[in-house]
Amino acid sequence: GTLIFGASASGDSTYVGNCTLTKNDTSAVRQGVGIYFFSSNTSTFNKVVGCTINEFNNYGIRVQGAPSTNNLIKGNTIEHINPSTVTSVYGIYISRQPGLVIEENYIKNLRSTAASPTLTAIYYLGSSGNPVDIYVRNNVISLSAEFNSPAGTLRGIDYYAFAANSAEIYFNTIYIAGTDVTGGTTTGLSKRDAA
Repeated sequence: GTLIFGASASGDSTYVGNCTLTKNDTSAVRQGVGIYFFSSNTSTFNKVVGCTINEFNNYGIRVQGAPSTNNLIKGNTIEHINPSTVTSVYGIYISRQPGLVIEENYIKNLRSTAASPTLTAIYYLGSSGNPVDIYVRNNVISLSAEFNSPAGTLRGIDYYAFAANSAEIYFNTIYIAGTDVTGGTTTGLSKRDAA
């Protein structure tokens, strides 16, 4: 299934917890995502806690907003049992989330059958000219440790932000392995653009 939710003008404090999402909807009109939070309204204190997400196509968890502030992604398990078929796969994808905390998640075995895929456990897309701060701590990331990694781009944490953005990234464990792990670009932590 796929869970899609967003905040109304008074839609603060939405809680998604202790759920299992598997074999998400991959129709052409929807993102292949387990949990997708998007809001054109500003909101705060939304939480995704203790969920198990597997068999997704594009994104395990995708969170973006208008912006939304002080949200929490904690204690989730995100994994592939069977590989995705798309070129870009993200465990957690973040955009415009000041004050977001990503902690104690276990992201493992992201895989794709695509040629030269990009597999990213945690992706943070900043916002130019807007102060955005996030906190990424105590996560365990294991990319393709149990399977052969494809020759592509493998990233544990990808911090793609701007001068106005900041991130505190600490106490995370990142393990990347597999037969073709050196066949492309492999990074545990990537800092790009003007971050």
